[in-house]
Amino acid sequence: HSVVGAGDVMMHSVTNQEGISLENKKGMEEGAKIVNPNDVAYESARKMMLPPYDVNADHPSKVYNAQAIMGTTAWDKVSRIVEKVLSKKAEDDETDVVDSLLGRKRFRPLSLEALLESIDPSRKSAPFRIKVAFFLALSLKFYSKILRRGFVEGESLDDCIGHLFIPHEVGVRLFELFTAPMEGKKGGFVASKQQKSRMISHFLILYITASGKGMQVASIDQLCKDMKLDTKEASLVLRE
Repeated sequence: HSVVGAGDVMMHSVTNQEGISLENKKGMEEGAKIVNPNDVAYESARKMMLPPYDVNADHPSKVYNAQAIMGTTAWDKVSRIVEKVLSKKAEDDETDVVDSLLGRKRFRPLSLEALLESIDPSRKSAPFRIKVAFFLALSLKFYSKILRRGFVEGESLDDCIGHLFIPHEVGVRLFELFTAPMEGKKGGFVASKQQKSRMISHFLILYITASGKGMQVASIDQLCKDMKLDTKEASLVLRE
């Protein structure tokens, strides 16, 4: 399934506030009370599901802020790891960026492997794109664990993150965004159906973002396979 222009579609949906009546759009712009409660509910649901977005964005790459999605602490950690690898690459061209980040025999989603391999490290935009793609690769470790059981058991947050083999700072951000503490005797964190949907929308947006400033990708088929998603449903998420 081709999603070329997905960024344009996302920008159109957000900046035009699709799904909301013209009367209520005008009211929102003027700061007036929204008339139709259905529109209030729709916009509220959209904000719960999607990362913060800029309705005044004039380019697809400006609708969402990947750095804000990742959070300052996780972004800084990912940045240090990626910059260290790129520094080695600059010193020794034989350095394999993808292997250095993903490991040779570890969890390697084919979609992220292909995306990282498509990025030319010498390009000015490369560090940002690689950081977003690497964060997403780490996030899919978390996602696969949640997908299997719906929760992660552990005596503490640190214990739960330790089971995932991802940087602590990244783990803190993922559990913060997409889970809630488990109730009952067992310790750990659980993701509700809504939180799983929220996770999917965030990860799809990060994938499109990592694909370049044009926010265009030829296909999301492999990413959907890696995430065990229906491609048509995933494409609809990008149109929200």
